[in-house]
Amino acid sequence: MLDQTPAAVRAHSIGVKKANKSKKRKRYELHAWLGFHLALIMSVVLLTGTIATISNEIDWLIYPEMRVSPDGSRVSWGDMENAVKTRAPDDRLNAIVSGAGDHFAYRATLFPEDGGWYFLHINQWTGEVTGRTHPLTVQRFFRDLHRYLFMPSVFGLPIVASMAFVLLLSLYTGWRTVGRLTTAATRLRRDRGIRVFIGDLHKSSGVWAIWFMILMIVTGTWYLAEFVAPAFGSRFEPARPVLSETRLSELDGTQERLPVDTLVAIARKQIPDWTPTDVYYPSRDNMPVSVLGATDDFLIRPRANRVFIDPYSGEVLLAQKSSEIGWVAYVNEMADPLHFGFFGGLATKLIWFVFGLMLTGLSVTGVWLTYKRLRTVAVSKTQFATMPILMLAMISFYFYVQRF
Repeated sequence: MLDQTPAAVRAHSIGVKKANKSKKRKRYELHAWLGFHLALIMSVVLLTGTIATISNEIDWLIYPEMRVSPDGSRVSWGDMENAVKTRAPDDRLNAIVSGAGDHFAYRATLFPEDGGWYFLHINQWTGEVTGRTHPLTVQRFFRDLHRYLFMPSVFGLPIVASMAFVLLLSLYTGWRTVGRLTTAATRLRRDRGIRVFIGDLHKSSGVWAIWFMILMIVTGTWYLAEFVAPAFGSRFEPARPVLSETRLSELDGTQERLPVDTLVAIARKQIPDWTPTDVYYPSRDNMPVSVLGATDDFLIRPRANRVFIDPYSGEVLLAQKSSEIGWVAYVNEMADPLHFGFFGGLATKLIWFVFGLMLTGLSVTGVWLTYKRLRTVAVSKTQFATMPILMLAMISFYFYVQRF
């Protein structure tokens, strides 16, 4: 029979409080350990992802070739293609794609016969080529560094995506140790010294950024799932059609590709309320022309709705509609817009940028707070273990640059 005397009840209550306090302490220690020992690689991933959200806009500021002023209506795809071919008649045209807004020039990707590749920018309002740029842009640099640390994707992508689990543990342990969320979100004590102020700022930023952390955790985990899916015989992206062997046997090299305006017009008829945004030309004999476009569904990438066309006959091989690709492929097309925040234009990009800075700041202030508590500058075993990853990233950068 249980002892219900006041002394026994009081002793039980004290025991429960001690157990809860011990659990809270363990969560706090785990939170601090994660933030302190994995801070370097986490900060790299967070900061590069933050800059990547506005990297197109940074390129726009750097390269005058990318800047145009809207004036009337856009010229035809044929006019832009002709402008590119006039400027570079001997180079293979791979694609013409739209920019991030009306003030961004369209961009053509070209491959010279002697190797390499580059961009030509076309003013979609006048049809004039505005200039040539190197393919290693700010956008490309930070997206690739953020995505796989310049390493072969088979190594780099799982490392980066696994940071989602570190972020998940940090979120859980922080949430369970921060106390009342409303207090933590609004309290900034400036009169208690720098350590208390930074601690309050760390907690407040963490609370306000909970929704953003959840979004990064979900999309990061999705990227990892997309990466490992082929090992289990599955792919998240729908299969792309190619020209059949029978069709290839009918081509003798004398056929002329249909005009791009004709191909885009064919594509327009396949998907209602759809605006073509990108045209990809065949890079191999068995590849069709691919026309990508945007619908009213702003949360998905243009590649979710695309039309594959035989470039010589105009036969539609596949009209891929986002409403028919299945939920896995549909969610997959939402991952990038949600992860980088470009679904709502510059406004959402800036919001993502601000909250990305907050997450980066959480990593930095977490290290500072732990340092103040431990009073040590010695490199821990875990920190030392992550250094080869960053060293490998720097070595990989050398080979990465050679691609351009």
